[in-house]
Order: sequence, then C-alpha cells, then structure tokens
Amino acid sequence: MRRIKAVVYGVGAMNSIATRMMIEKGVDIVGALARSPDKVGKDLGDVAGLGYQTGVIVEDDPDRVLSTREADIAVIAVASYMSDMYEHLRRCAEHGVNAVTISEEALYPWNRRRCRRPSSTSWRAGTASRSRAPAIRTPTG
Repeated sequence: MRRIKAVVYGVGAMNSIATRMMIEKGVDIVGALARSPDKVGKDLGDVAGLGYQTGVIVEDDPDRVLSTREADIAVIAVASYMSDMYEHLRRCAEHGVNAVTISEEALYPWNRRRCRRPSSTSWRAGTASRSRAPAIRTPTG
C-alpha cells in the first residue's frame, strides 16, 4: 500500500502533536508551513520538538508547497473559525489537496454562521481543475 503524503499546515502546539503522530503511523511529511519568522527556514523536527530532524524545512508560501509536493492531505491547524479558514481550505482545494482540520467550527459550521460560497466554479464539487481534487460542499443560499 502506498504511504500517505502530508503537508503540515501550521506548526503550532496542535500540529506539532499531529506531526509526531503522523510520523509514528508511517505518514510521509512532504512539506510544512508556518507564518512565524522564528519557524520559517528551520527543520520541522526542531520546530515541532520531535528531538530529531526530519529533513522537511518549514516554509511560508502555501501555494508553492501545495503545488510542488504532490501531497495527499494537508493537516491544517491555523484558526478556529470557518471565516478564518476559508482561504486555507480554498487554497488546498485549488491545488487538489484534501484538507483535514482541527478547526472547532469545521465540525458543524452552519450552527454558528453561514460559510462563504465559492466565488469560482473551477473548484466546486465535481468540477475541480485537477482530477484528484476533493469535492467542496458549502451551504446554499
């Protein structure tokens, strides 16, 4: 069976734990993203406190990382609210990368607020530009 390739999208406390768990379960970490200048340019193992280097350098350009690493998933831990997550999720969808997030509102966002509707039909369900792109479901209205 082919191993899952993942991008760690946000290298804070929660994704540091997720990074350790993914590596332990055999996931190949192919990229890491952060905004903090203190983290960018450093090895993911050092930033996540793994105690060893992974060979994955933390970067700050999501479009470049998502378009060049052929990742299956991006594990996103950067915000709590869907309004803040929209651009990160859109970016993953546009690059054909499935998104997994710990964002609290992602569990059931319609309970608190309406999600933004996609502005482009190029990444709506079933019409994404790449054949392996995930289906995006948003509320209508």
